[in-house]
Amino acid sequence: MAKDRVIAILGAGAAGLTTAADLANKGHEIRVYDLLRFKKSIDEVQKRGGIRISGELRGFKSILATTDIGEAVDDADIVMLTARAFSHEQFFKEVIPHMKTDQVFVNWTSYFSSLRFANLLMEAGLYRRVILGEGQIFPYLCEKTGPASVRLLARKNFLHIAAMPSEDTPRMFRLLKEMYPECHEAQNVLETSLCNGNLLYHVPIVVLNAGYWEQTDGDFAFYGFGVTPVVGKVMDALDRERMEVGASLGMSFVPEVEYAVKQYGRYGATGQTMYEVTHTMKSHSTWKMKKGPIRDMMTNTEIGEDTLYGLVPLASFGDALNVPTPTADSLIQLVNVMWNCDAFRDGLTLEKLDMSGLTAEQMMDYVRTGNRQRS
Repeated sequence: MAKDRVIAILGAGAAGLTTAADLANKGHEIRVYDLLRFKKSIDEVQKRGGIRISGELRGFKSILATTDIGEAVDDADIVMLTARAFSHEQFFKEVIPHMKTDQVFVNWTSYFSSLRFANLLMEAGLYRRVILGEGQIFPYLCEKTGPASVRLLARKNFLHIAAMPSEDTPRMFRLLKEMYPECHEAQNVLETSLCNGNLLYHVPIVVLNAGYWEQTDGDFAFYGFGVTPVVGKVMDALDRERMEVGASLGMSFVPEVEYAVKQYGRYGATGQTMYEVTHTMKSHSTWKMKKGPIRDMMTNTEIGEDTLYGLVPLASFGDALNVPTPTADSLIQLVNVMWNCDAFRDGLTLEKLDMSGLTAEQMMDYVRTGNRQRS
């Protein structure tokens, strides 16, 4: 039986509120924090005194909601970040002054966040004093149904987690395993971020369905309709590039189809290709991405997140390790044309992670020990 914990959850979107309701249901004391610009969401949760959840978990769950970061984080055993990659850095800077020795900080939306946060912790003199880590991907498929209500559509049955550096992973794993028995230790935070399955789904499906999106404003079953055999082939090719980058680092990555079967097997997921897997996941068959004009999809949505913080770093690792990534490069270039942007410039590169110039061996040593040494 898990020991009751004090858990601070950063982000009051669908992901944060679902996490809060699930962990409150397991008997933990939950504090949800969000930035002042999202005060309206916090106000609704405060007014109601908690969250109503439907779907696989039902009922009303009492929680504390606040826009005071100290009230949320002070004396918390664990701090969980559930926000999009766009706002990671803002949350990092808000929380750092309140972090205490031996607190655990885990981000459920990986996107190389541990490597980014490690640099900020170094500047603040807190590196290795707190346990810093990330999950490969968010534990739930969920959606917001009202100002203080969410629907839990599915739970993943397999989650990879890792600490930065990986020498701290066993300590973090012991704690998170109490709340998430489906957790398994990843090799390191390069595996959790490079194996974030979202990178393979969102951008190819939107880019290759752009014409239909423009006609419907995205009002179609994202996986059930959006993944045709040809779209699936592009996703498979992108997955092979990801595995080749991993191999160049000396790591053997599991193909995404195997991850999907492990995560969603109880919802029917099976198959040998991305097309087959997406069409057997009953949990995702009718799910729709946020509807709206395609011109808006690059701003604070899955498309911008997975391009800037997923595909660009994948390509950047490929460049540094002499691994061709033509599929990732092509998708990024199509995003540049479609949204009139420069994702290669604005996205997360090895330079921005302060890892440029490192050999594969030095990269692996850094994520294992926390010591970054250049030749």
